Amino acid sequence: MKKEKTIEEKIKEIADRRKLHLTADGHLKGINPTPAEVAFLKAHKKEVENFLRERKKKREERMREKKERGEKIYQELIKKLPPIKYPETDGDLKQYEELIKKAENVKFYHGPEDDGLNLAQRRYREDLITEARKHCPHEWTVKYYKEFTGDARRQIRRVATCLRCGEQIVDIVSEEISDTARWR
Repeated sequence: MKKEKTIEEKIKEIADRRKLHLTADGHLKGINPTPAEVAFLKAHKKEVENFLRERKKKREERMREKKERGEKIYQELIKKLPPIKYPETDGDLKQYEELIKKAENVKFYHGPEDDGLNLAQRRYREDLITEARKHCPHEWTVKYYKEFTGDARRQIRRVATCLRCGEQIVDIVSEEISDTARWR
């Protein structure tokens, strides 16, 4: 003999099959419910709404816990990062600005046989910018990027960037690969 389903079981079955959810204004939405299902849902509207709210709370709680676990792993990776080694500069802003202006005014040539000249000019410009960075009074900002490696391990990338000259210091730390995941 077939056992009669409880109201909660019927609501769960319909909610799963028809992808029921509550909209922001409190209306029920689903995918093609049958007339019998619509009548059942109307008759038990309060129970259905409570079921869907509980389901949403549980899902949000699971997502929050998962996010917290991930954040905890990333915080451990941040602790493993080495201290930032900022380059030594003399902080002469006037000298820095002069060299940057000189680099901006380097001439580039346009013509069929000017590739060699442009290579030399580009190198000269890069040398001026490198020299200017030695005089830059750096203003550092630090950003952390949460990423995954190619083999699906969590990774933290810290990028310290000078706002004036654009110099960057990048450090990367990845999760250790587990013994069970190693290739044999």
